[in-house]
Amino acid sequence: MSERVDHRALLADKRIRTWYDENALRSRLTAEVNLRQVGLFCHVTGTNPTRLLQLARTEPEKLHGVLVRYAKNLQASGRLPSYIAKTFVGVRGWLNFNNVGFDQFPKLRVVQGESIREERVPTQEELRRILSAYSARGRVVALFMAHAGVRPGVLATVDGSDGLRLGDLKDLTLAPEPEFERTPFHVVVPGRLSKTSVEYHTFGTPELADAIVAYLAERRLKGEQLGPASPVVTVDPMGARTKLREKSKAGFITTPMMMRTLRDGLKAILPTARTYVFRAYCSTQLLSARIDRDVREAILGHSLGVSGRYNLSKRLHPSTIEELRREYTKAVSYLESGRRRDDRATILEGVVAALLKEKGVDEDKIAAVLEGKVEGDELTRVLGSRKAETVVPTDQVGRMLAQGWEFVSQLGVGQAVIRGPSPL
Repeated sequence: MSERVDHRALLADKRIRTWYDENALRSRLTAEVNLRQVGLFCHVTGTNPTRLLQLARTEPEKLHGVLVRYAKNLQASGRLPSYIAKTFVGVRGWLNFNNVGFDQFPKLRVVQGESIREERVPTQEELRRILSAYSARGRVVALFMAHAGVRPGVLATVDGSDGLRLGDLKDLTLAPEPEFERTPFHVVVPGRLSKTSVEYHTFGTPELADAIVAYLAERRLKGEQLGPASPVVTVDPMGARTKLREKSKAGFITTPMMMRTLRDGLKAILPTARTYVFRAYCSTQLLSARIDRDVREAILGHSLGVSGRYNLSKRLHPSTIEELRREYTKAVSYLESGRRRDDRATILEGVVAALLKEKGVDEDKIAAVLEGKVEGDELTRVLGSRKAETVVPTDQVGRMLAQGWEFVSQLGVGQAVIRGPSPL
């Protein structure tokens, strides 16, 4: 059932070609998947697209039986109901395209998430180990997915005709040498590469910036002339007249080829993981960093609903982009694989706690500050607070201590320095 079938031979049928081309107007990947599903179904069941239409129109019960046996065979081979349901999408689409009202597809009990229940996102340490197995290009692809959260189709289309370009990296300069003017750097994903067909904004970490600069330097050494229209991820090598270079005149790699560059290094660390786990890593780490939900969804290029459509789906003012950048910056230490966030965070939190304690802030308030529960004017008051010190006669010290003041030091004869209670 998993054998390779030359599904593209079906395109010799003019009606199939029209169906394929109509799907490709929206998504070339969807067109390919649907065609492959119809091709495999026809091959396994010994039919063809035209005969499939005839059965649906004149012998629907017979077609229903064929579909049930097809599903049972897939199930016997170990395929999950979710997989089987997806194999019917192309067949259903072909029938609908020809206005055939067939509704006797087998009912399947699909359990959401069943196919990926053994899959988990890598830790920061595991991500570092995975990246060490990749070439310069592989590291760029993996980090774009893991840190900027982009889908593979943003970097390269299924046919290698388009993809993200260097000009879409707004903080990148190419002369005299490739360099990012600031990090986190700003990435604009054009609507033509977005799954929602809407332009959106994401960002890249300093680690991703370093990987891109190293990759571009490698490409320059091979003779490539870099410009704003150059692909971020390209076929290799670009300087030679290779078959791949001839096939992709614009220099873009294809999505399947790009994903193959990631699989081996990933499987060595997480055997059950798909390459899409890099994008899941980004989503998980943004959540761990407590990034606002709308911002998180915007960075990942998801559909934002009504509020997001009004706030973040229109052309953004530069100040809004800077707000998004500041929000993303909070997650950098959670995303980067080369930095030990826990050690640095522990040290930083210890310093903050010591400073606040010196200012006389009580322990409950310090804990609230470290947990991010104190913001705005209240945080300003906490950071600015300090117990007042004053000089009083020695005979008043006992009474003042009973009111919550603290003894600091003796000051001459008959006087003492005491510190008042926290105003919080």
